[in-house]
Amino acid sequence: MLDLAWHVRAWGWGCSTQARQALAQFYPTYADFEPIDKLGNEWEKRAPKSVPLQNNGTLDLESLNSEFDKRYLENKRNPRWIAKPTVAYLWARTVIL
Repeated sequence: MLDLAWHVRAWGWGCSTQARQALAQFYPTYADFEPIDKLGNEWEKRAPKSVPLQNNGTLDLESLNSEFDKRYLENKRNPRWIAKPTVAYLWARTVIL
């Protein structure tokens, strides 16, 4: 029999997945162009790109990296587009007295 903690984690994961998919269109995710293994490797910097969404609301990183072939992406020192999820938004309001 599975324990309660497992059920709570599974339920929480499902809720957060649904919330991310529903809110993805309002809170875009951006990708940086960099290698996975940055150790001693120089690469050409590029401006961040917005990650497109698939029809189900999930990120479509494959379309950003479609310019590279499978062999290129196998080497972790080669730069590619890597999603950098937004973890927080700062909302501010200015009040003029």
